[in-house]
Amino acid sequence: MSDTKEWYDRQSIATKRGDHGETDIRYGVRVSKAHIKVEACGSVDEMNSYLGLARAHIDDPMIKNILLRFQEESLKVGADIAMPVDFPNRVDKVTSDMIDFVEKELLEREKN
Repeated sequence: MSDTKEWYDRQSIATKRGDHGETDIRYGVRVSKAHIKVEACGSVDEMNSYLGLARAHIDDPMIKNILLRFQEESLKVGADIAMPVDFPNRVDKVTSDMIDFVEKELLEREKN
């Protein structure tokens, strides 16, 4: 049996810690499932799935590439949201260049 299969067979979606209305965010920090970070990450994930759906139905290669870039950048947004605010040596993944790119592309599409 391969090492990969053995690793996969040991994985479980159950944490065996009980729910207690909490979930993990980055670095094992526990927060309430009602926490704004959980809601925000869920919204970013949902947006990302819609971007993927749009990419699957669009033929224009330029638009497909823009949507792919939006998807890639949204993963960084989700990572920043999930990062504890007071985490030591925190380095945000969202940059002003990313924001400028999204704004530029949105404004450009609105013109057309």
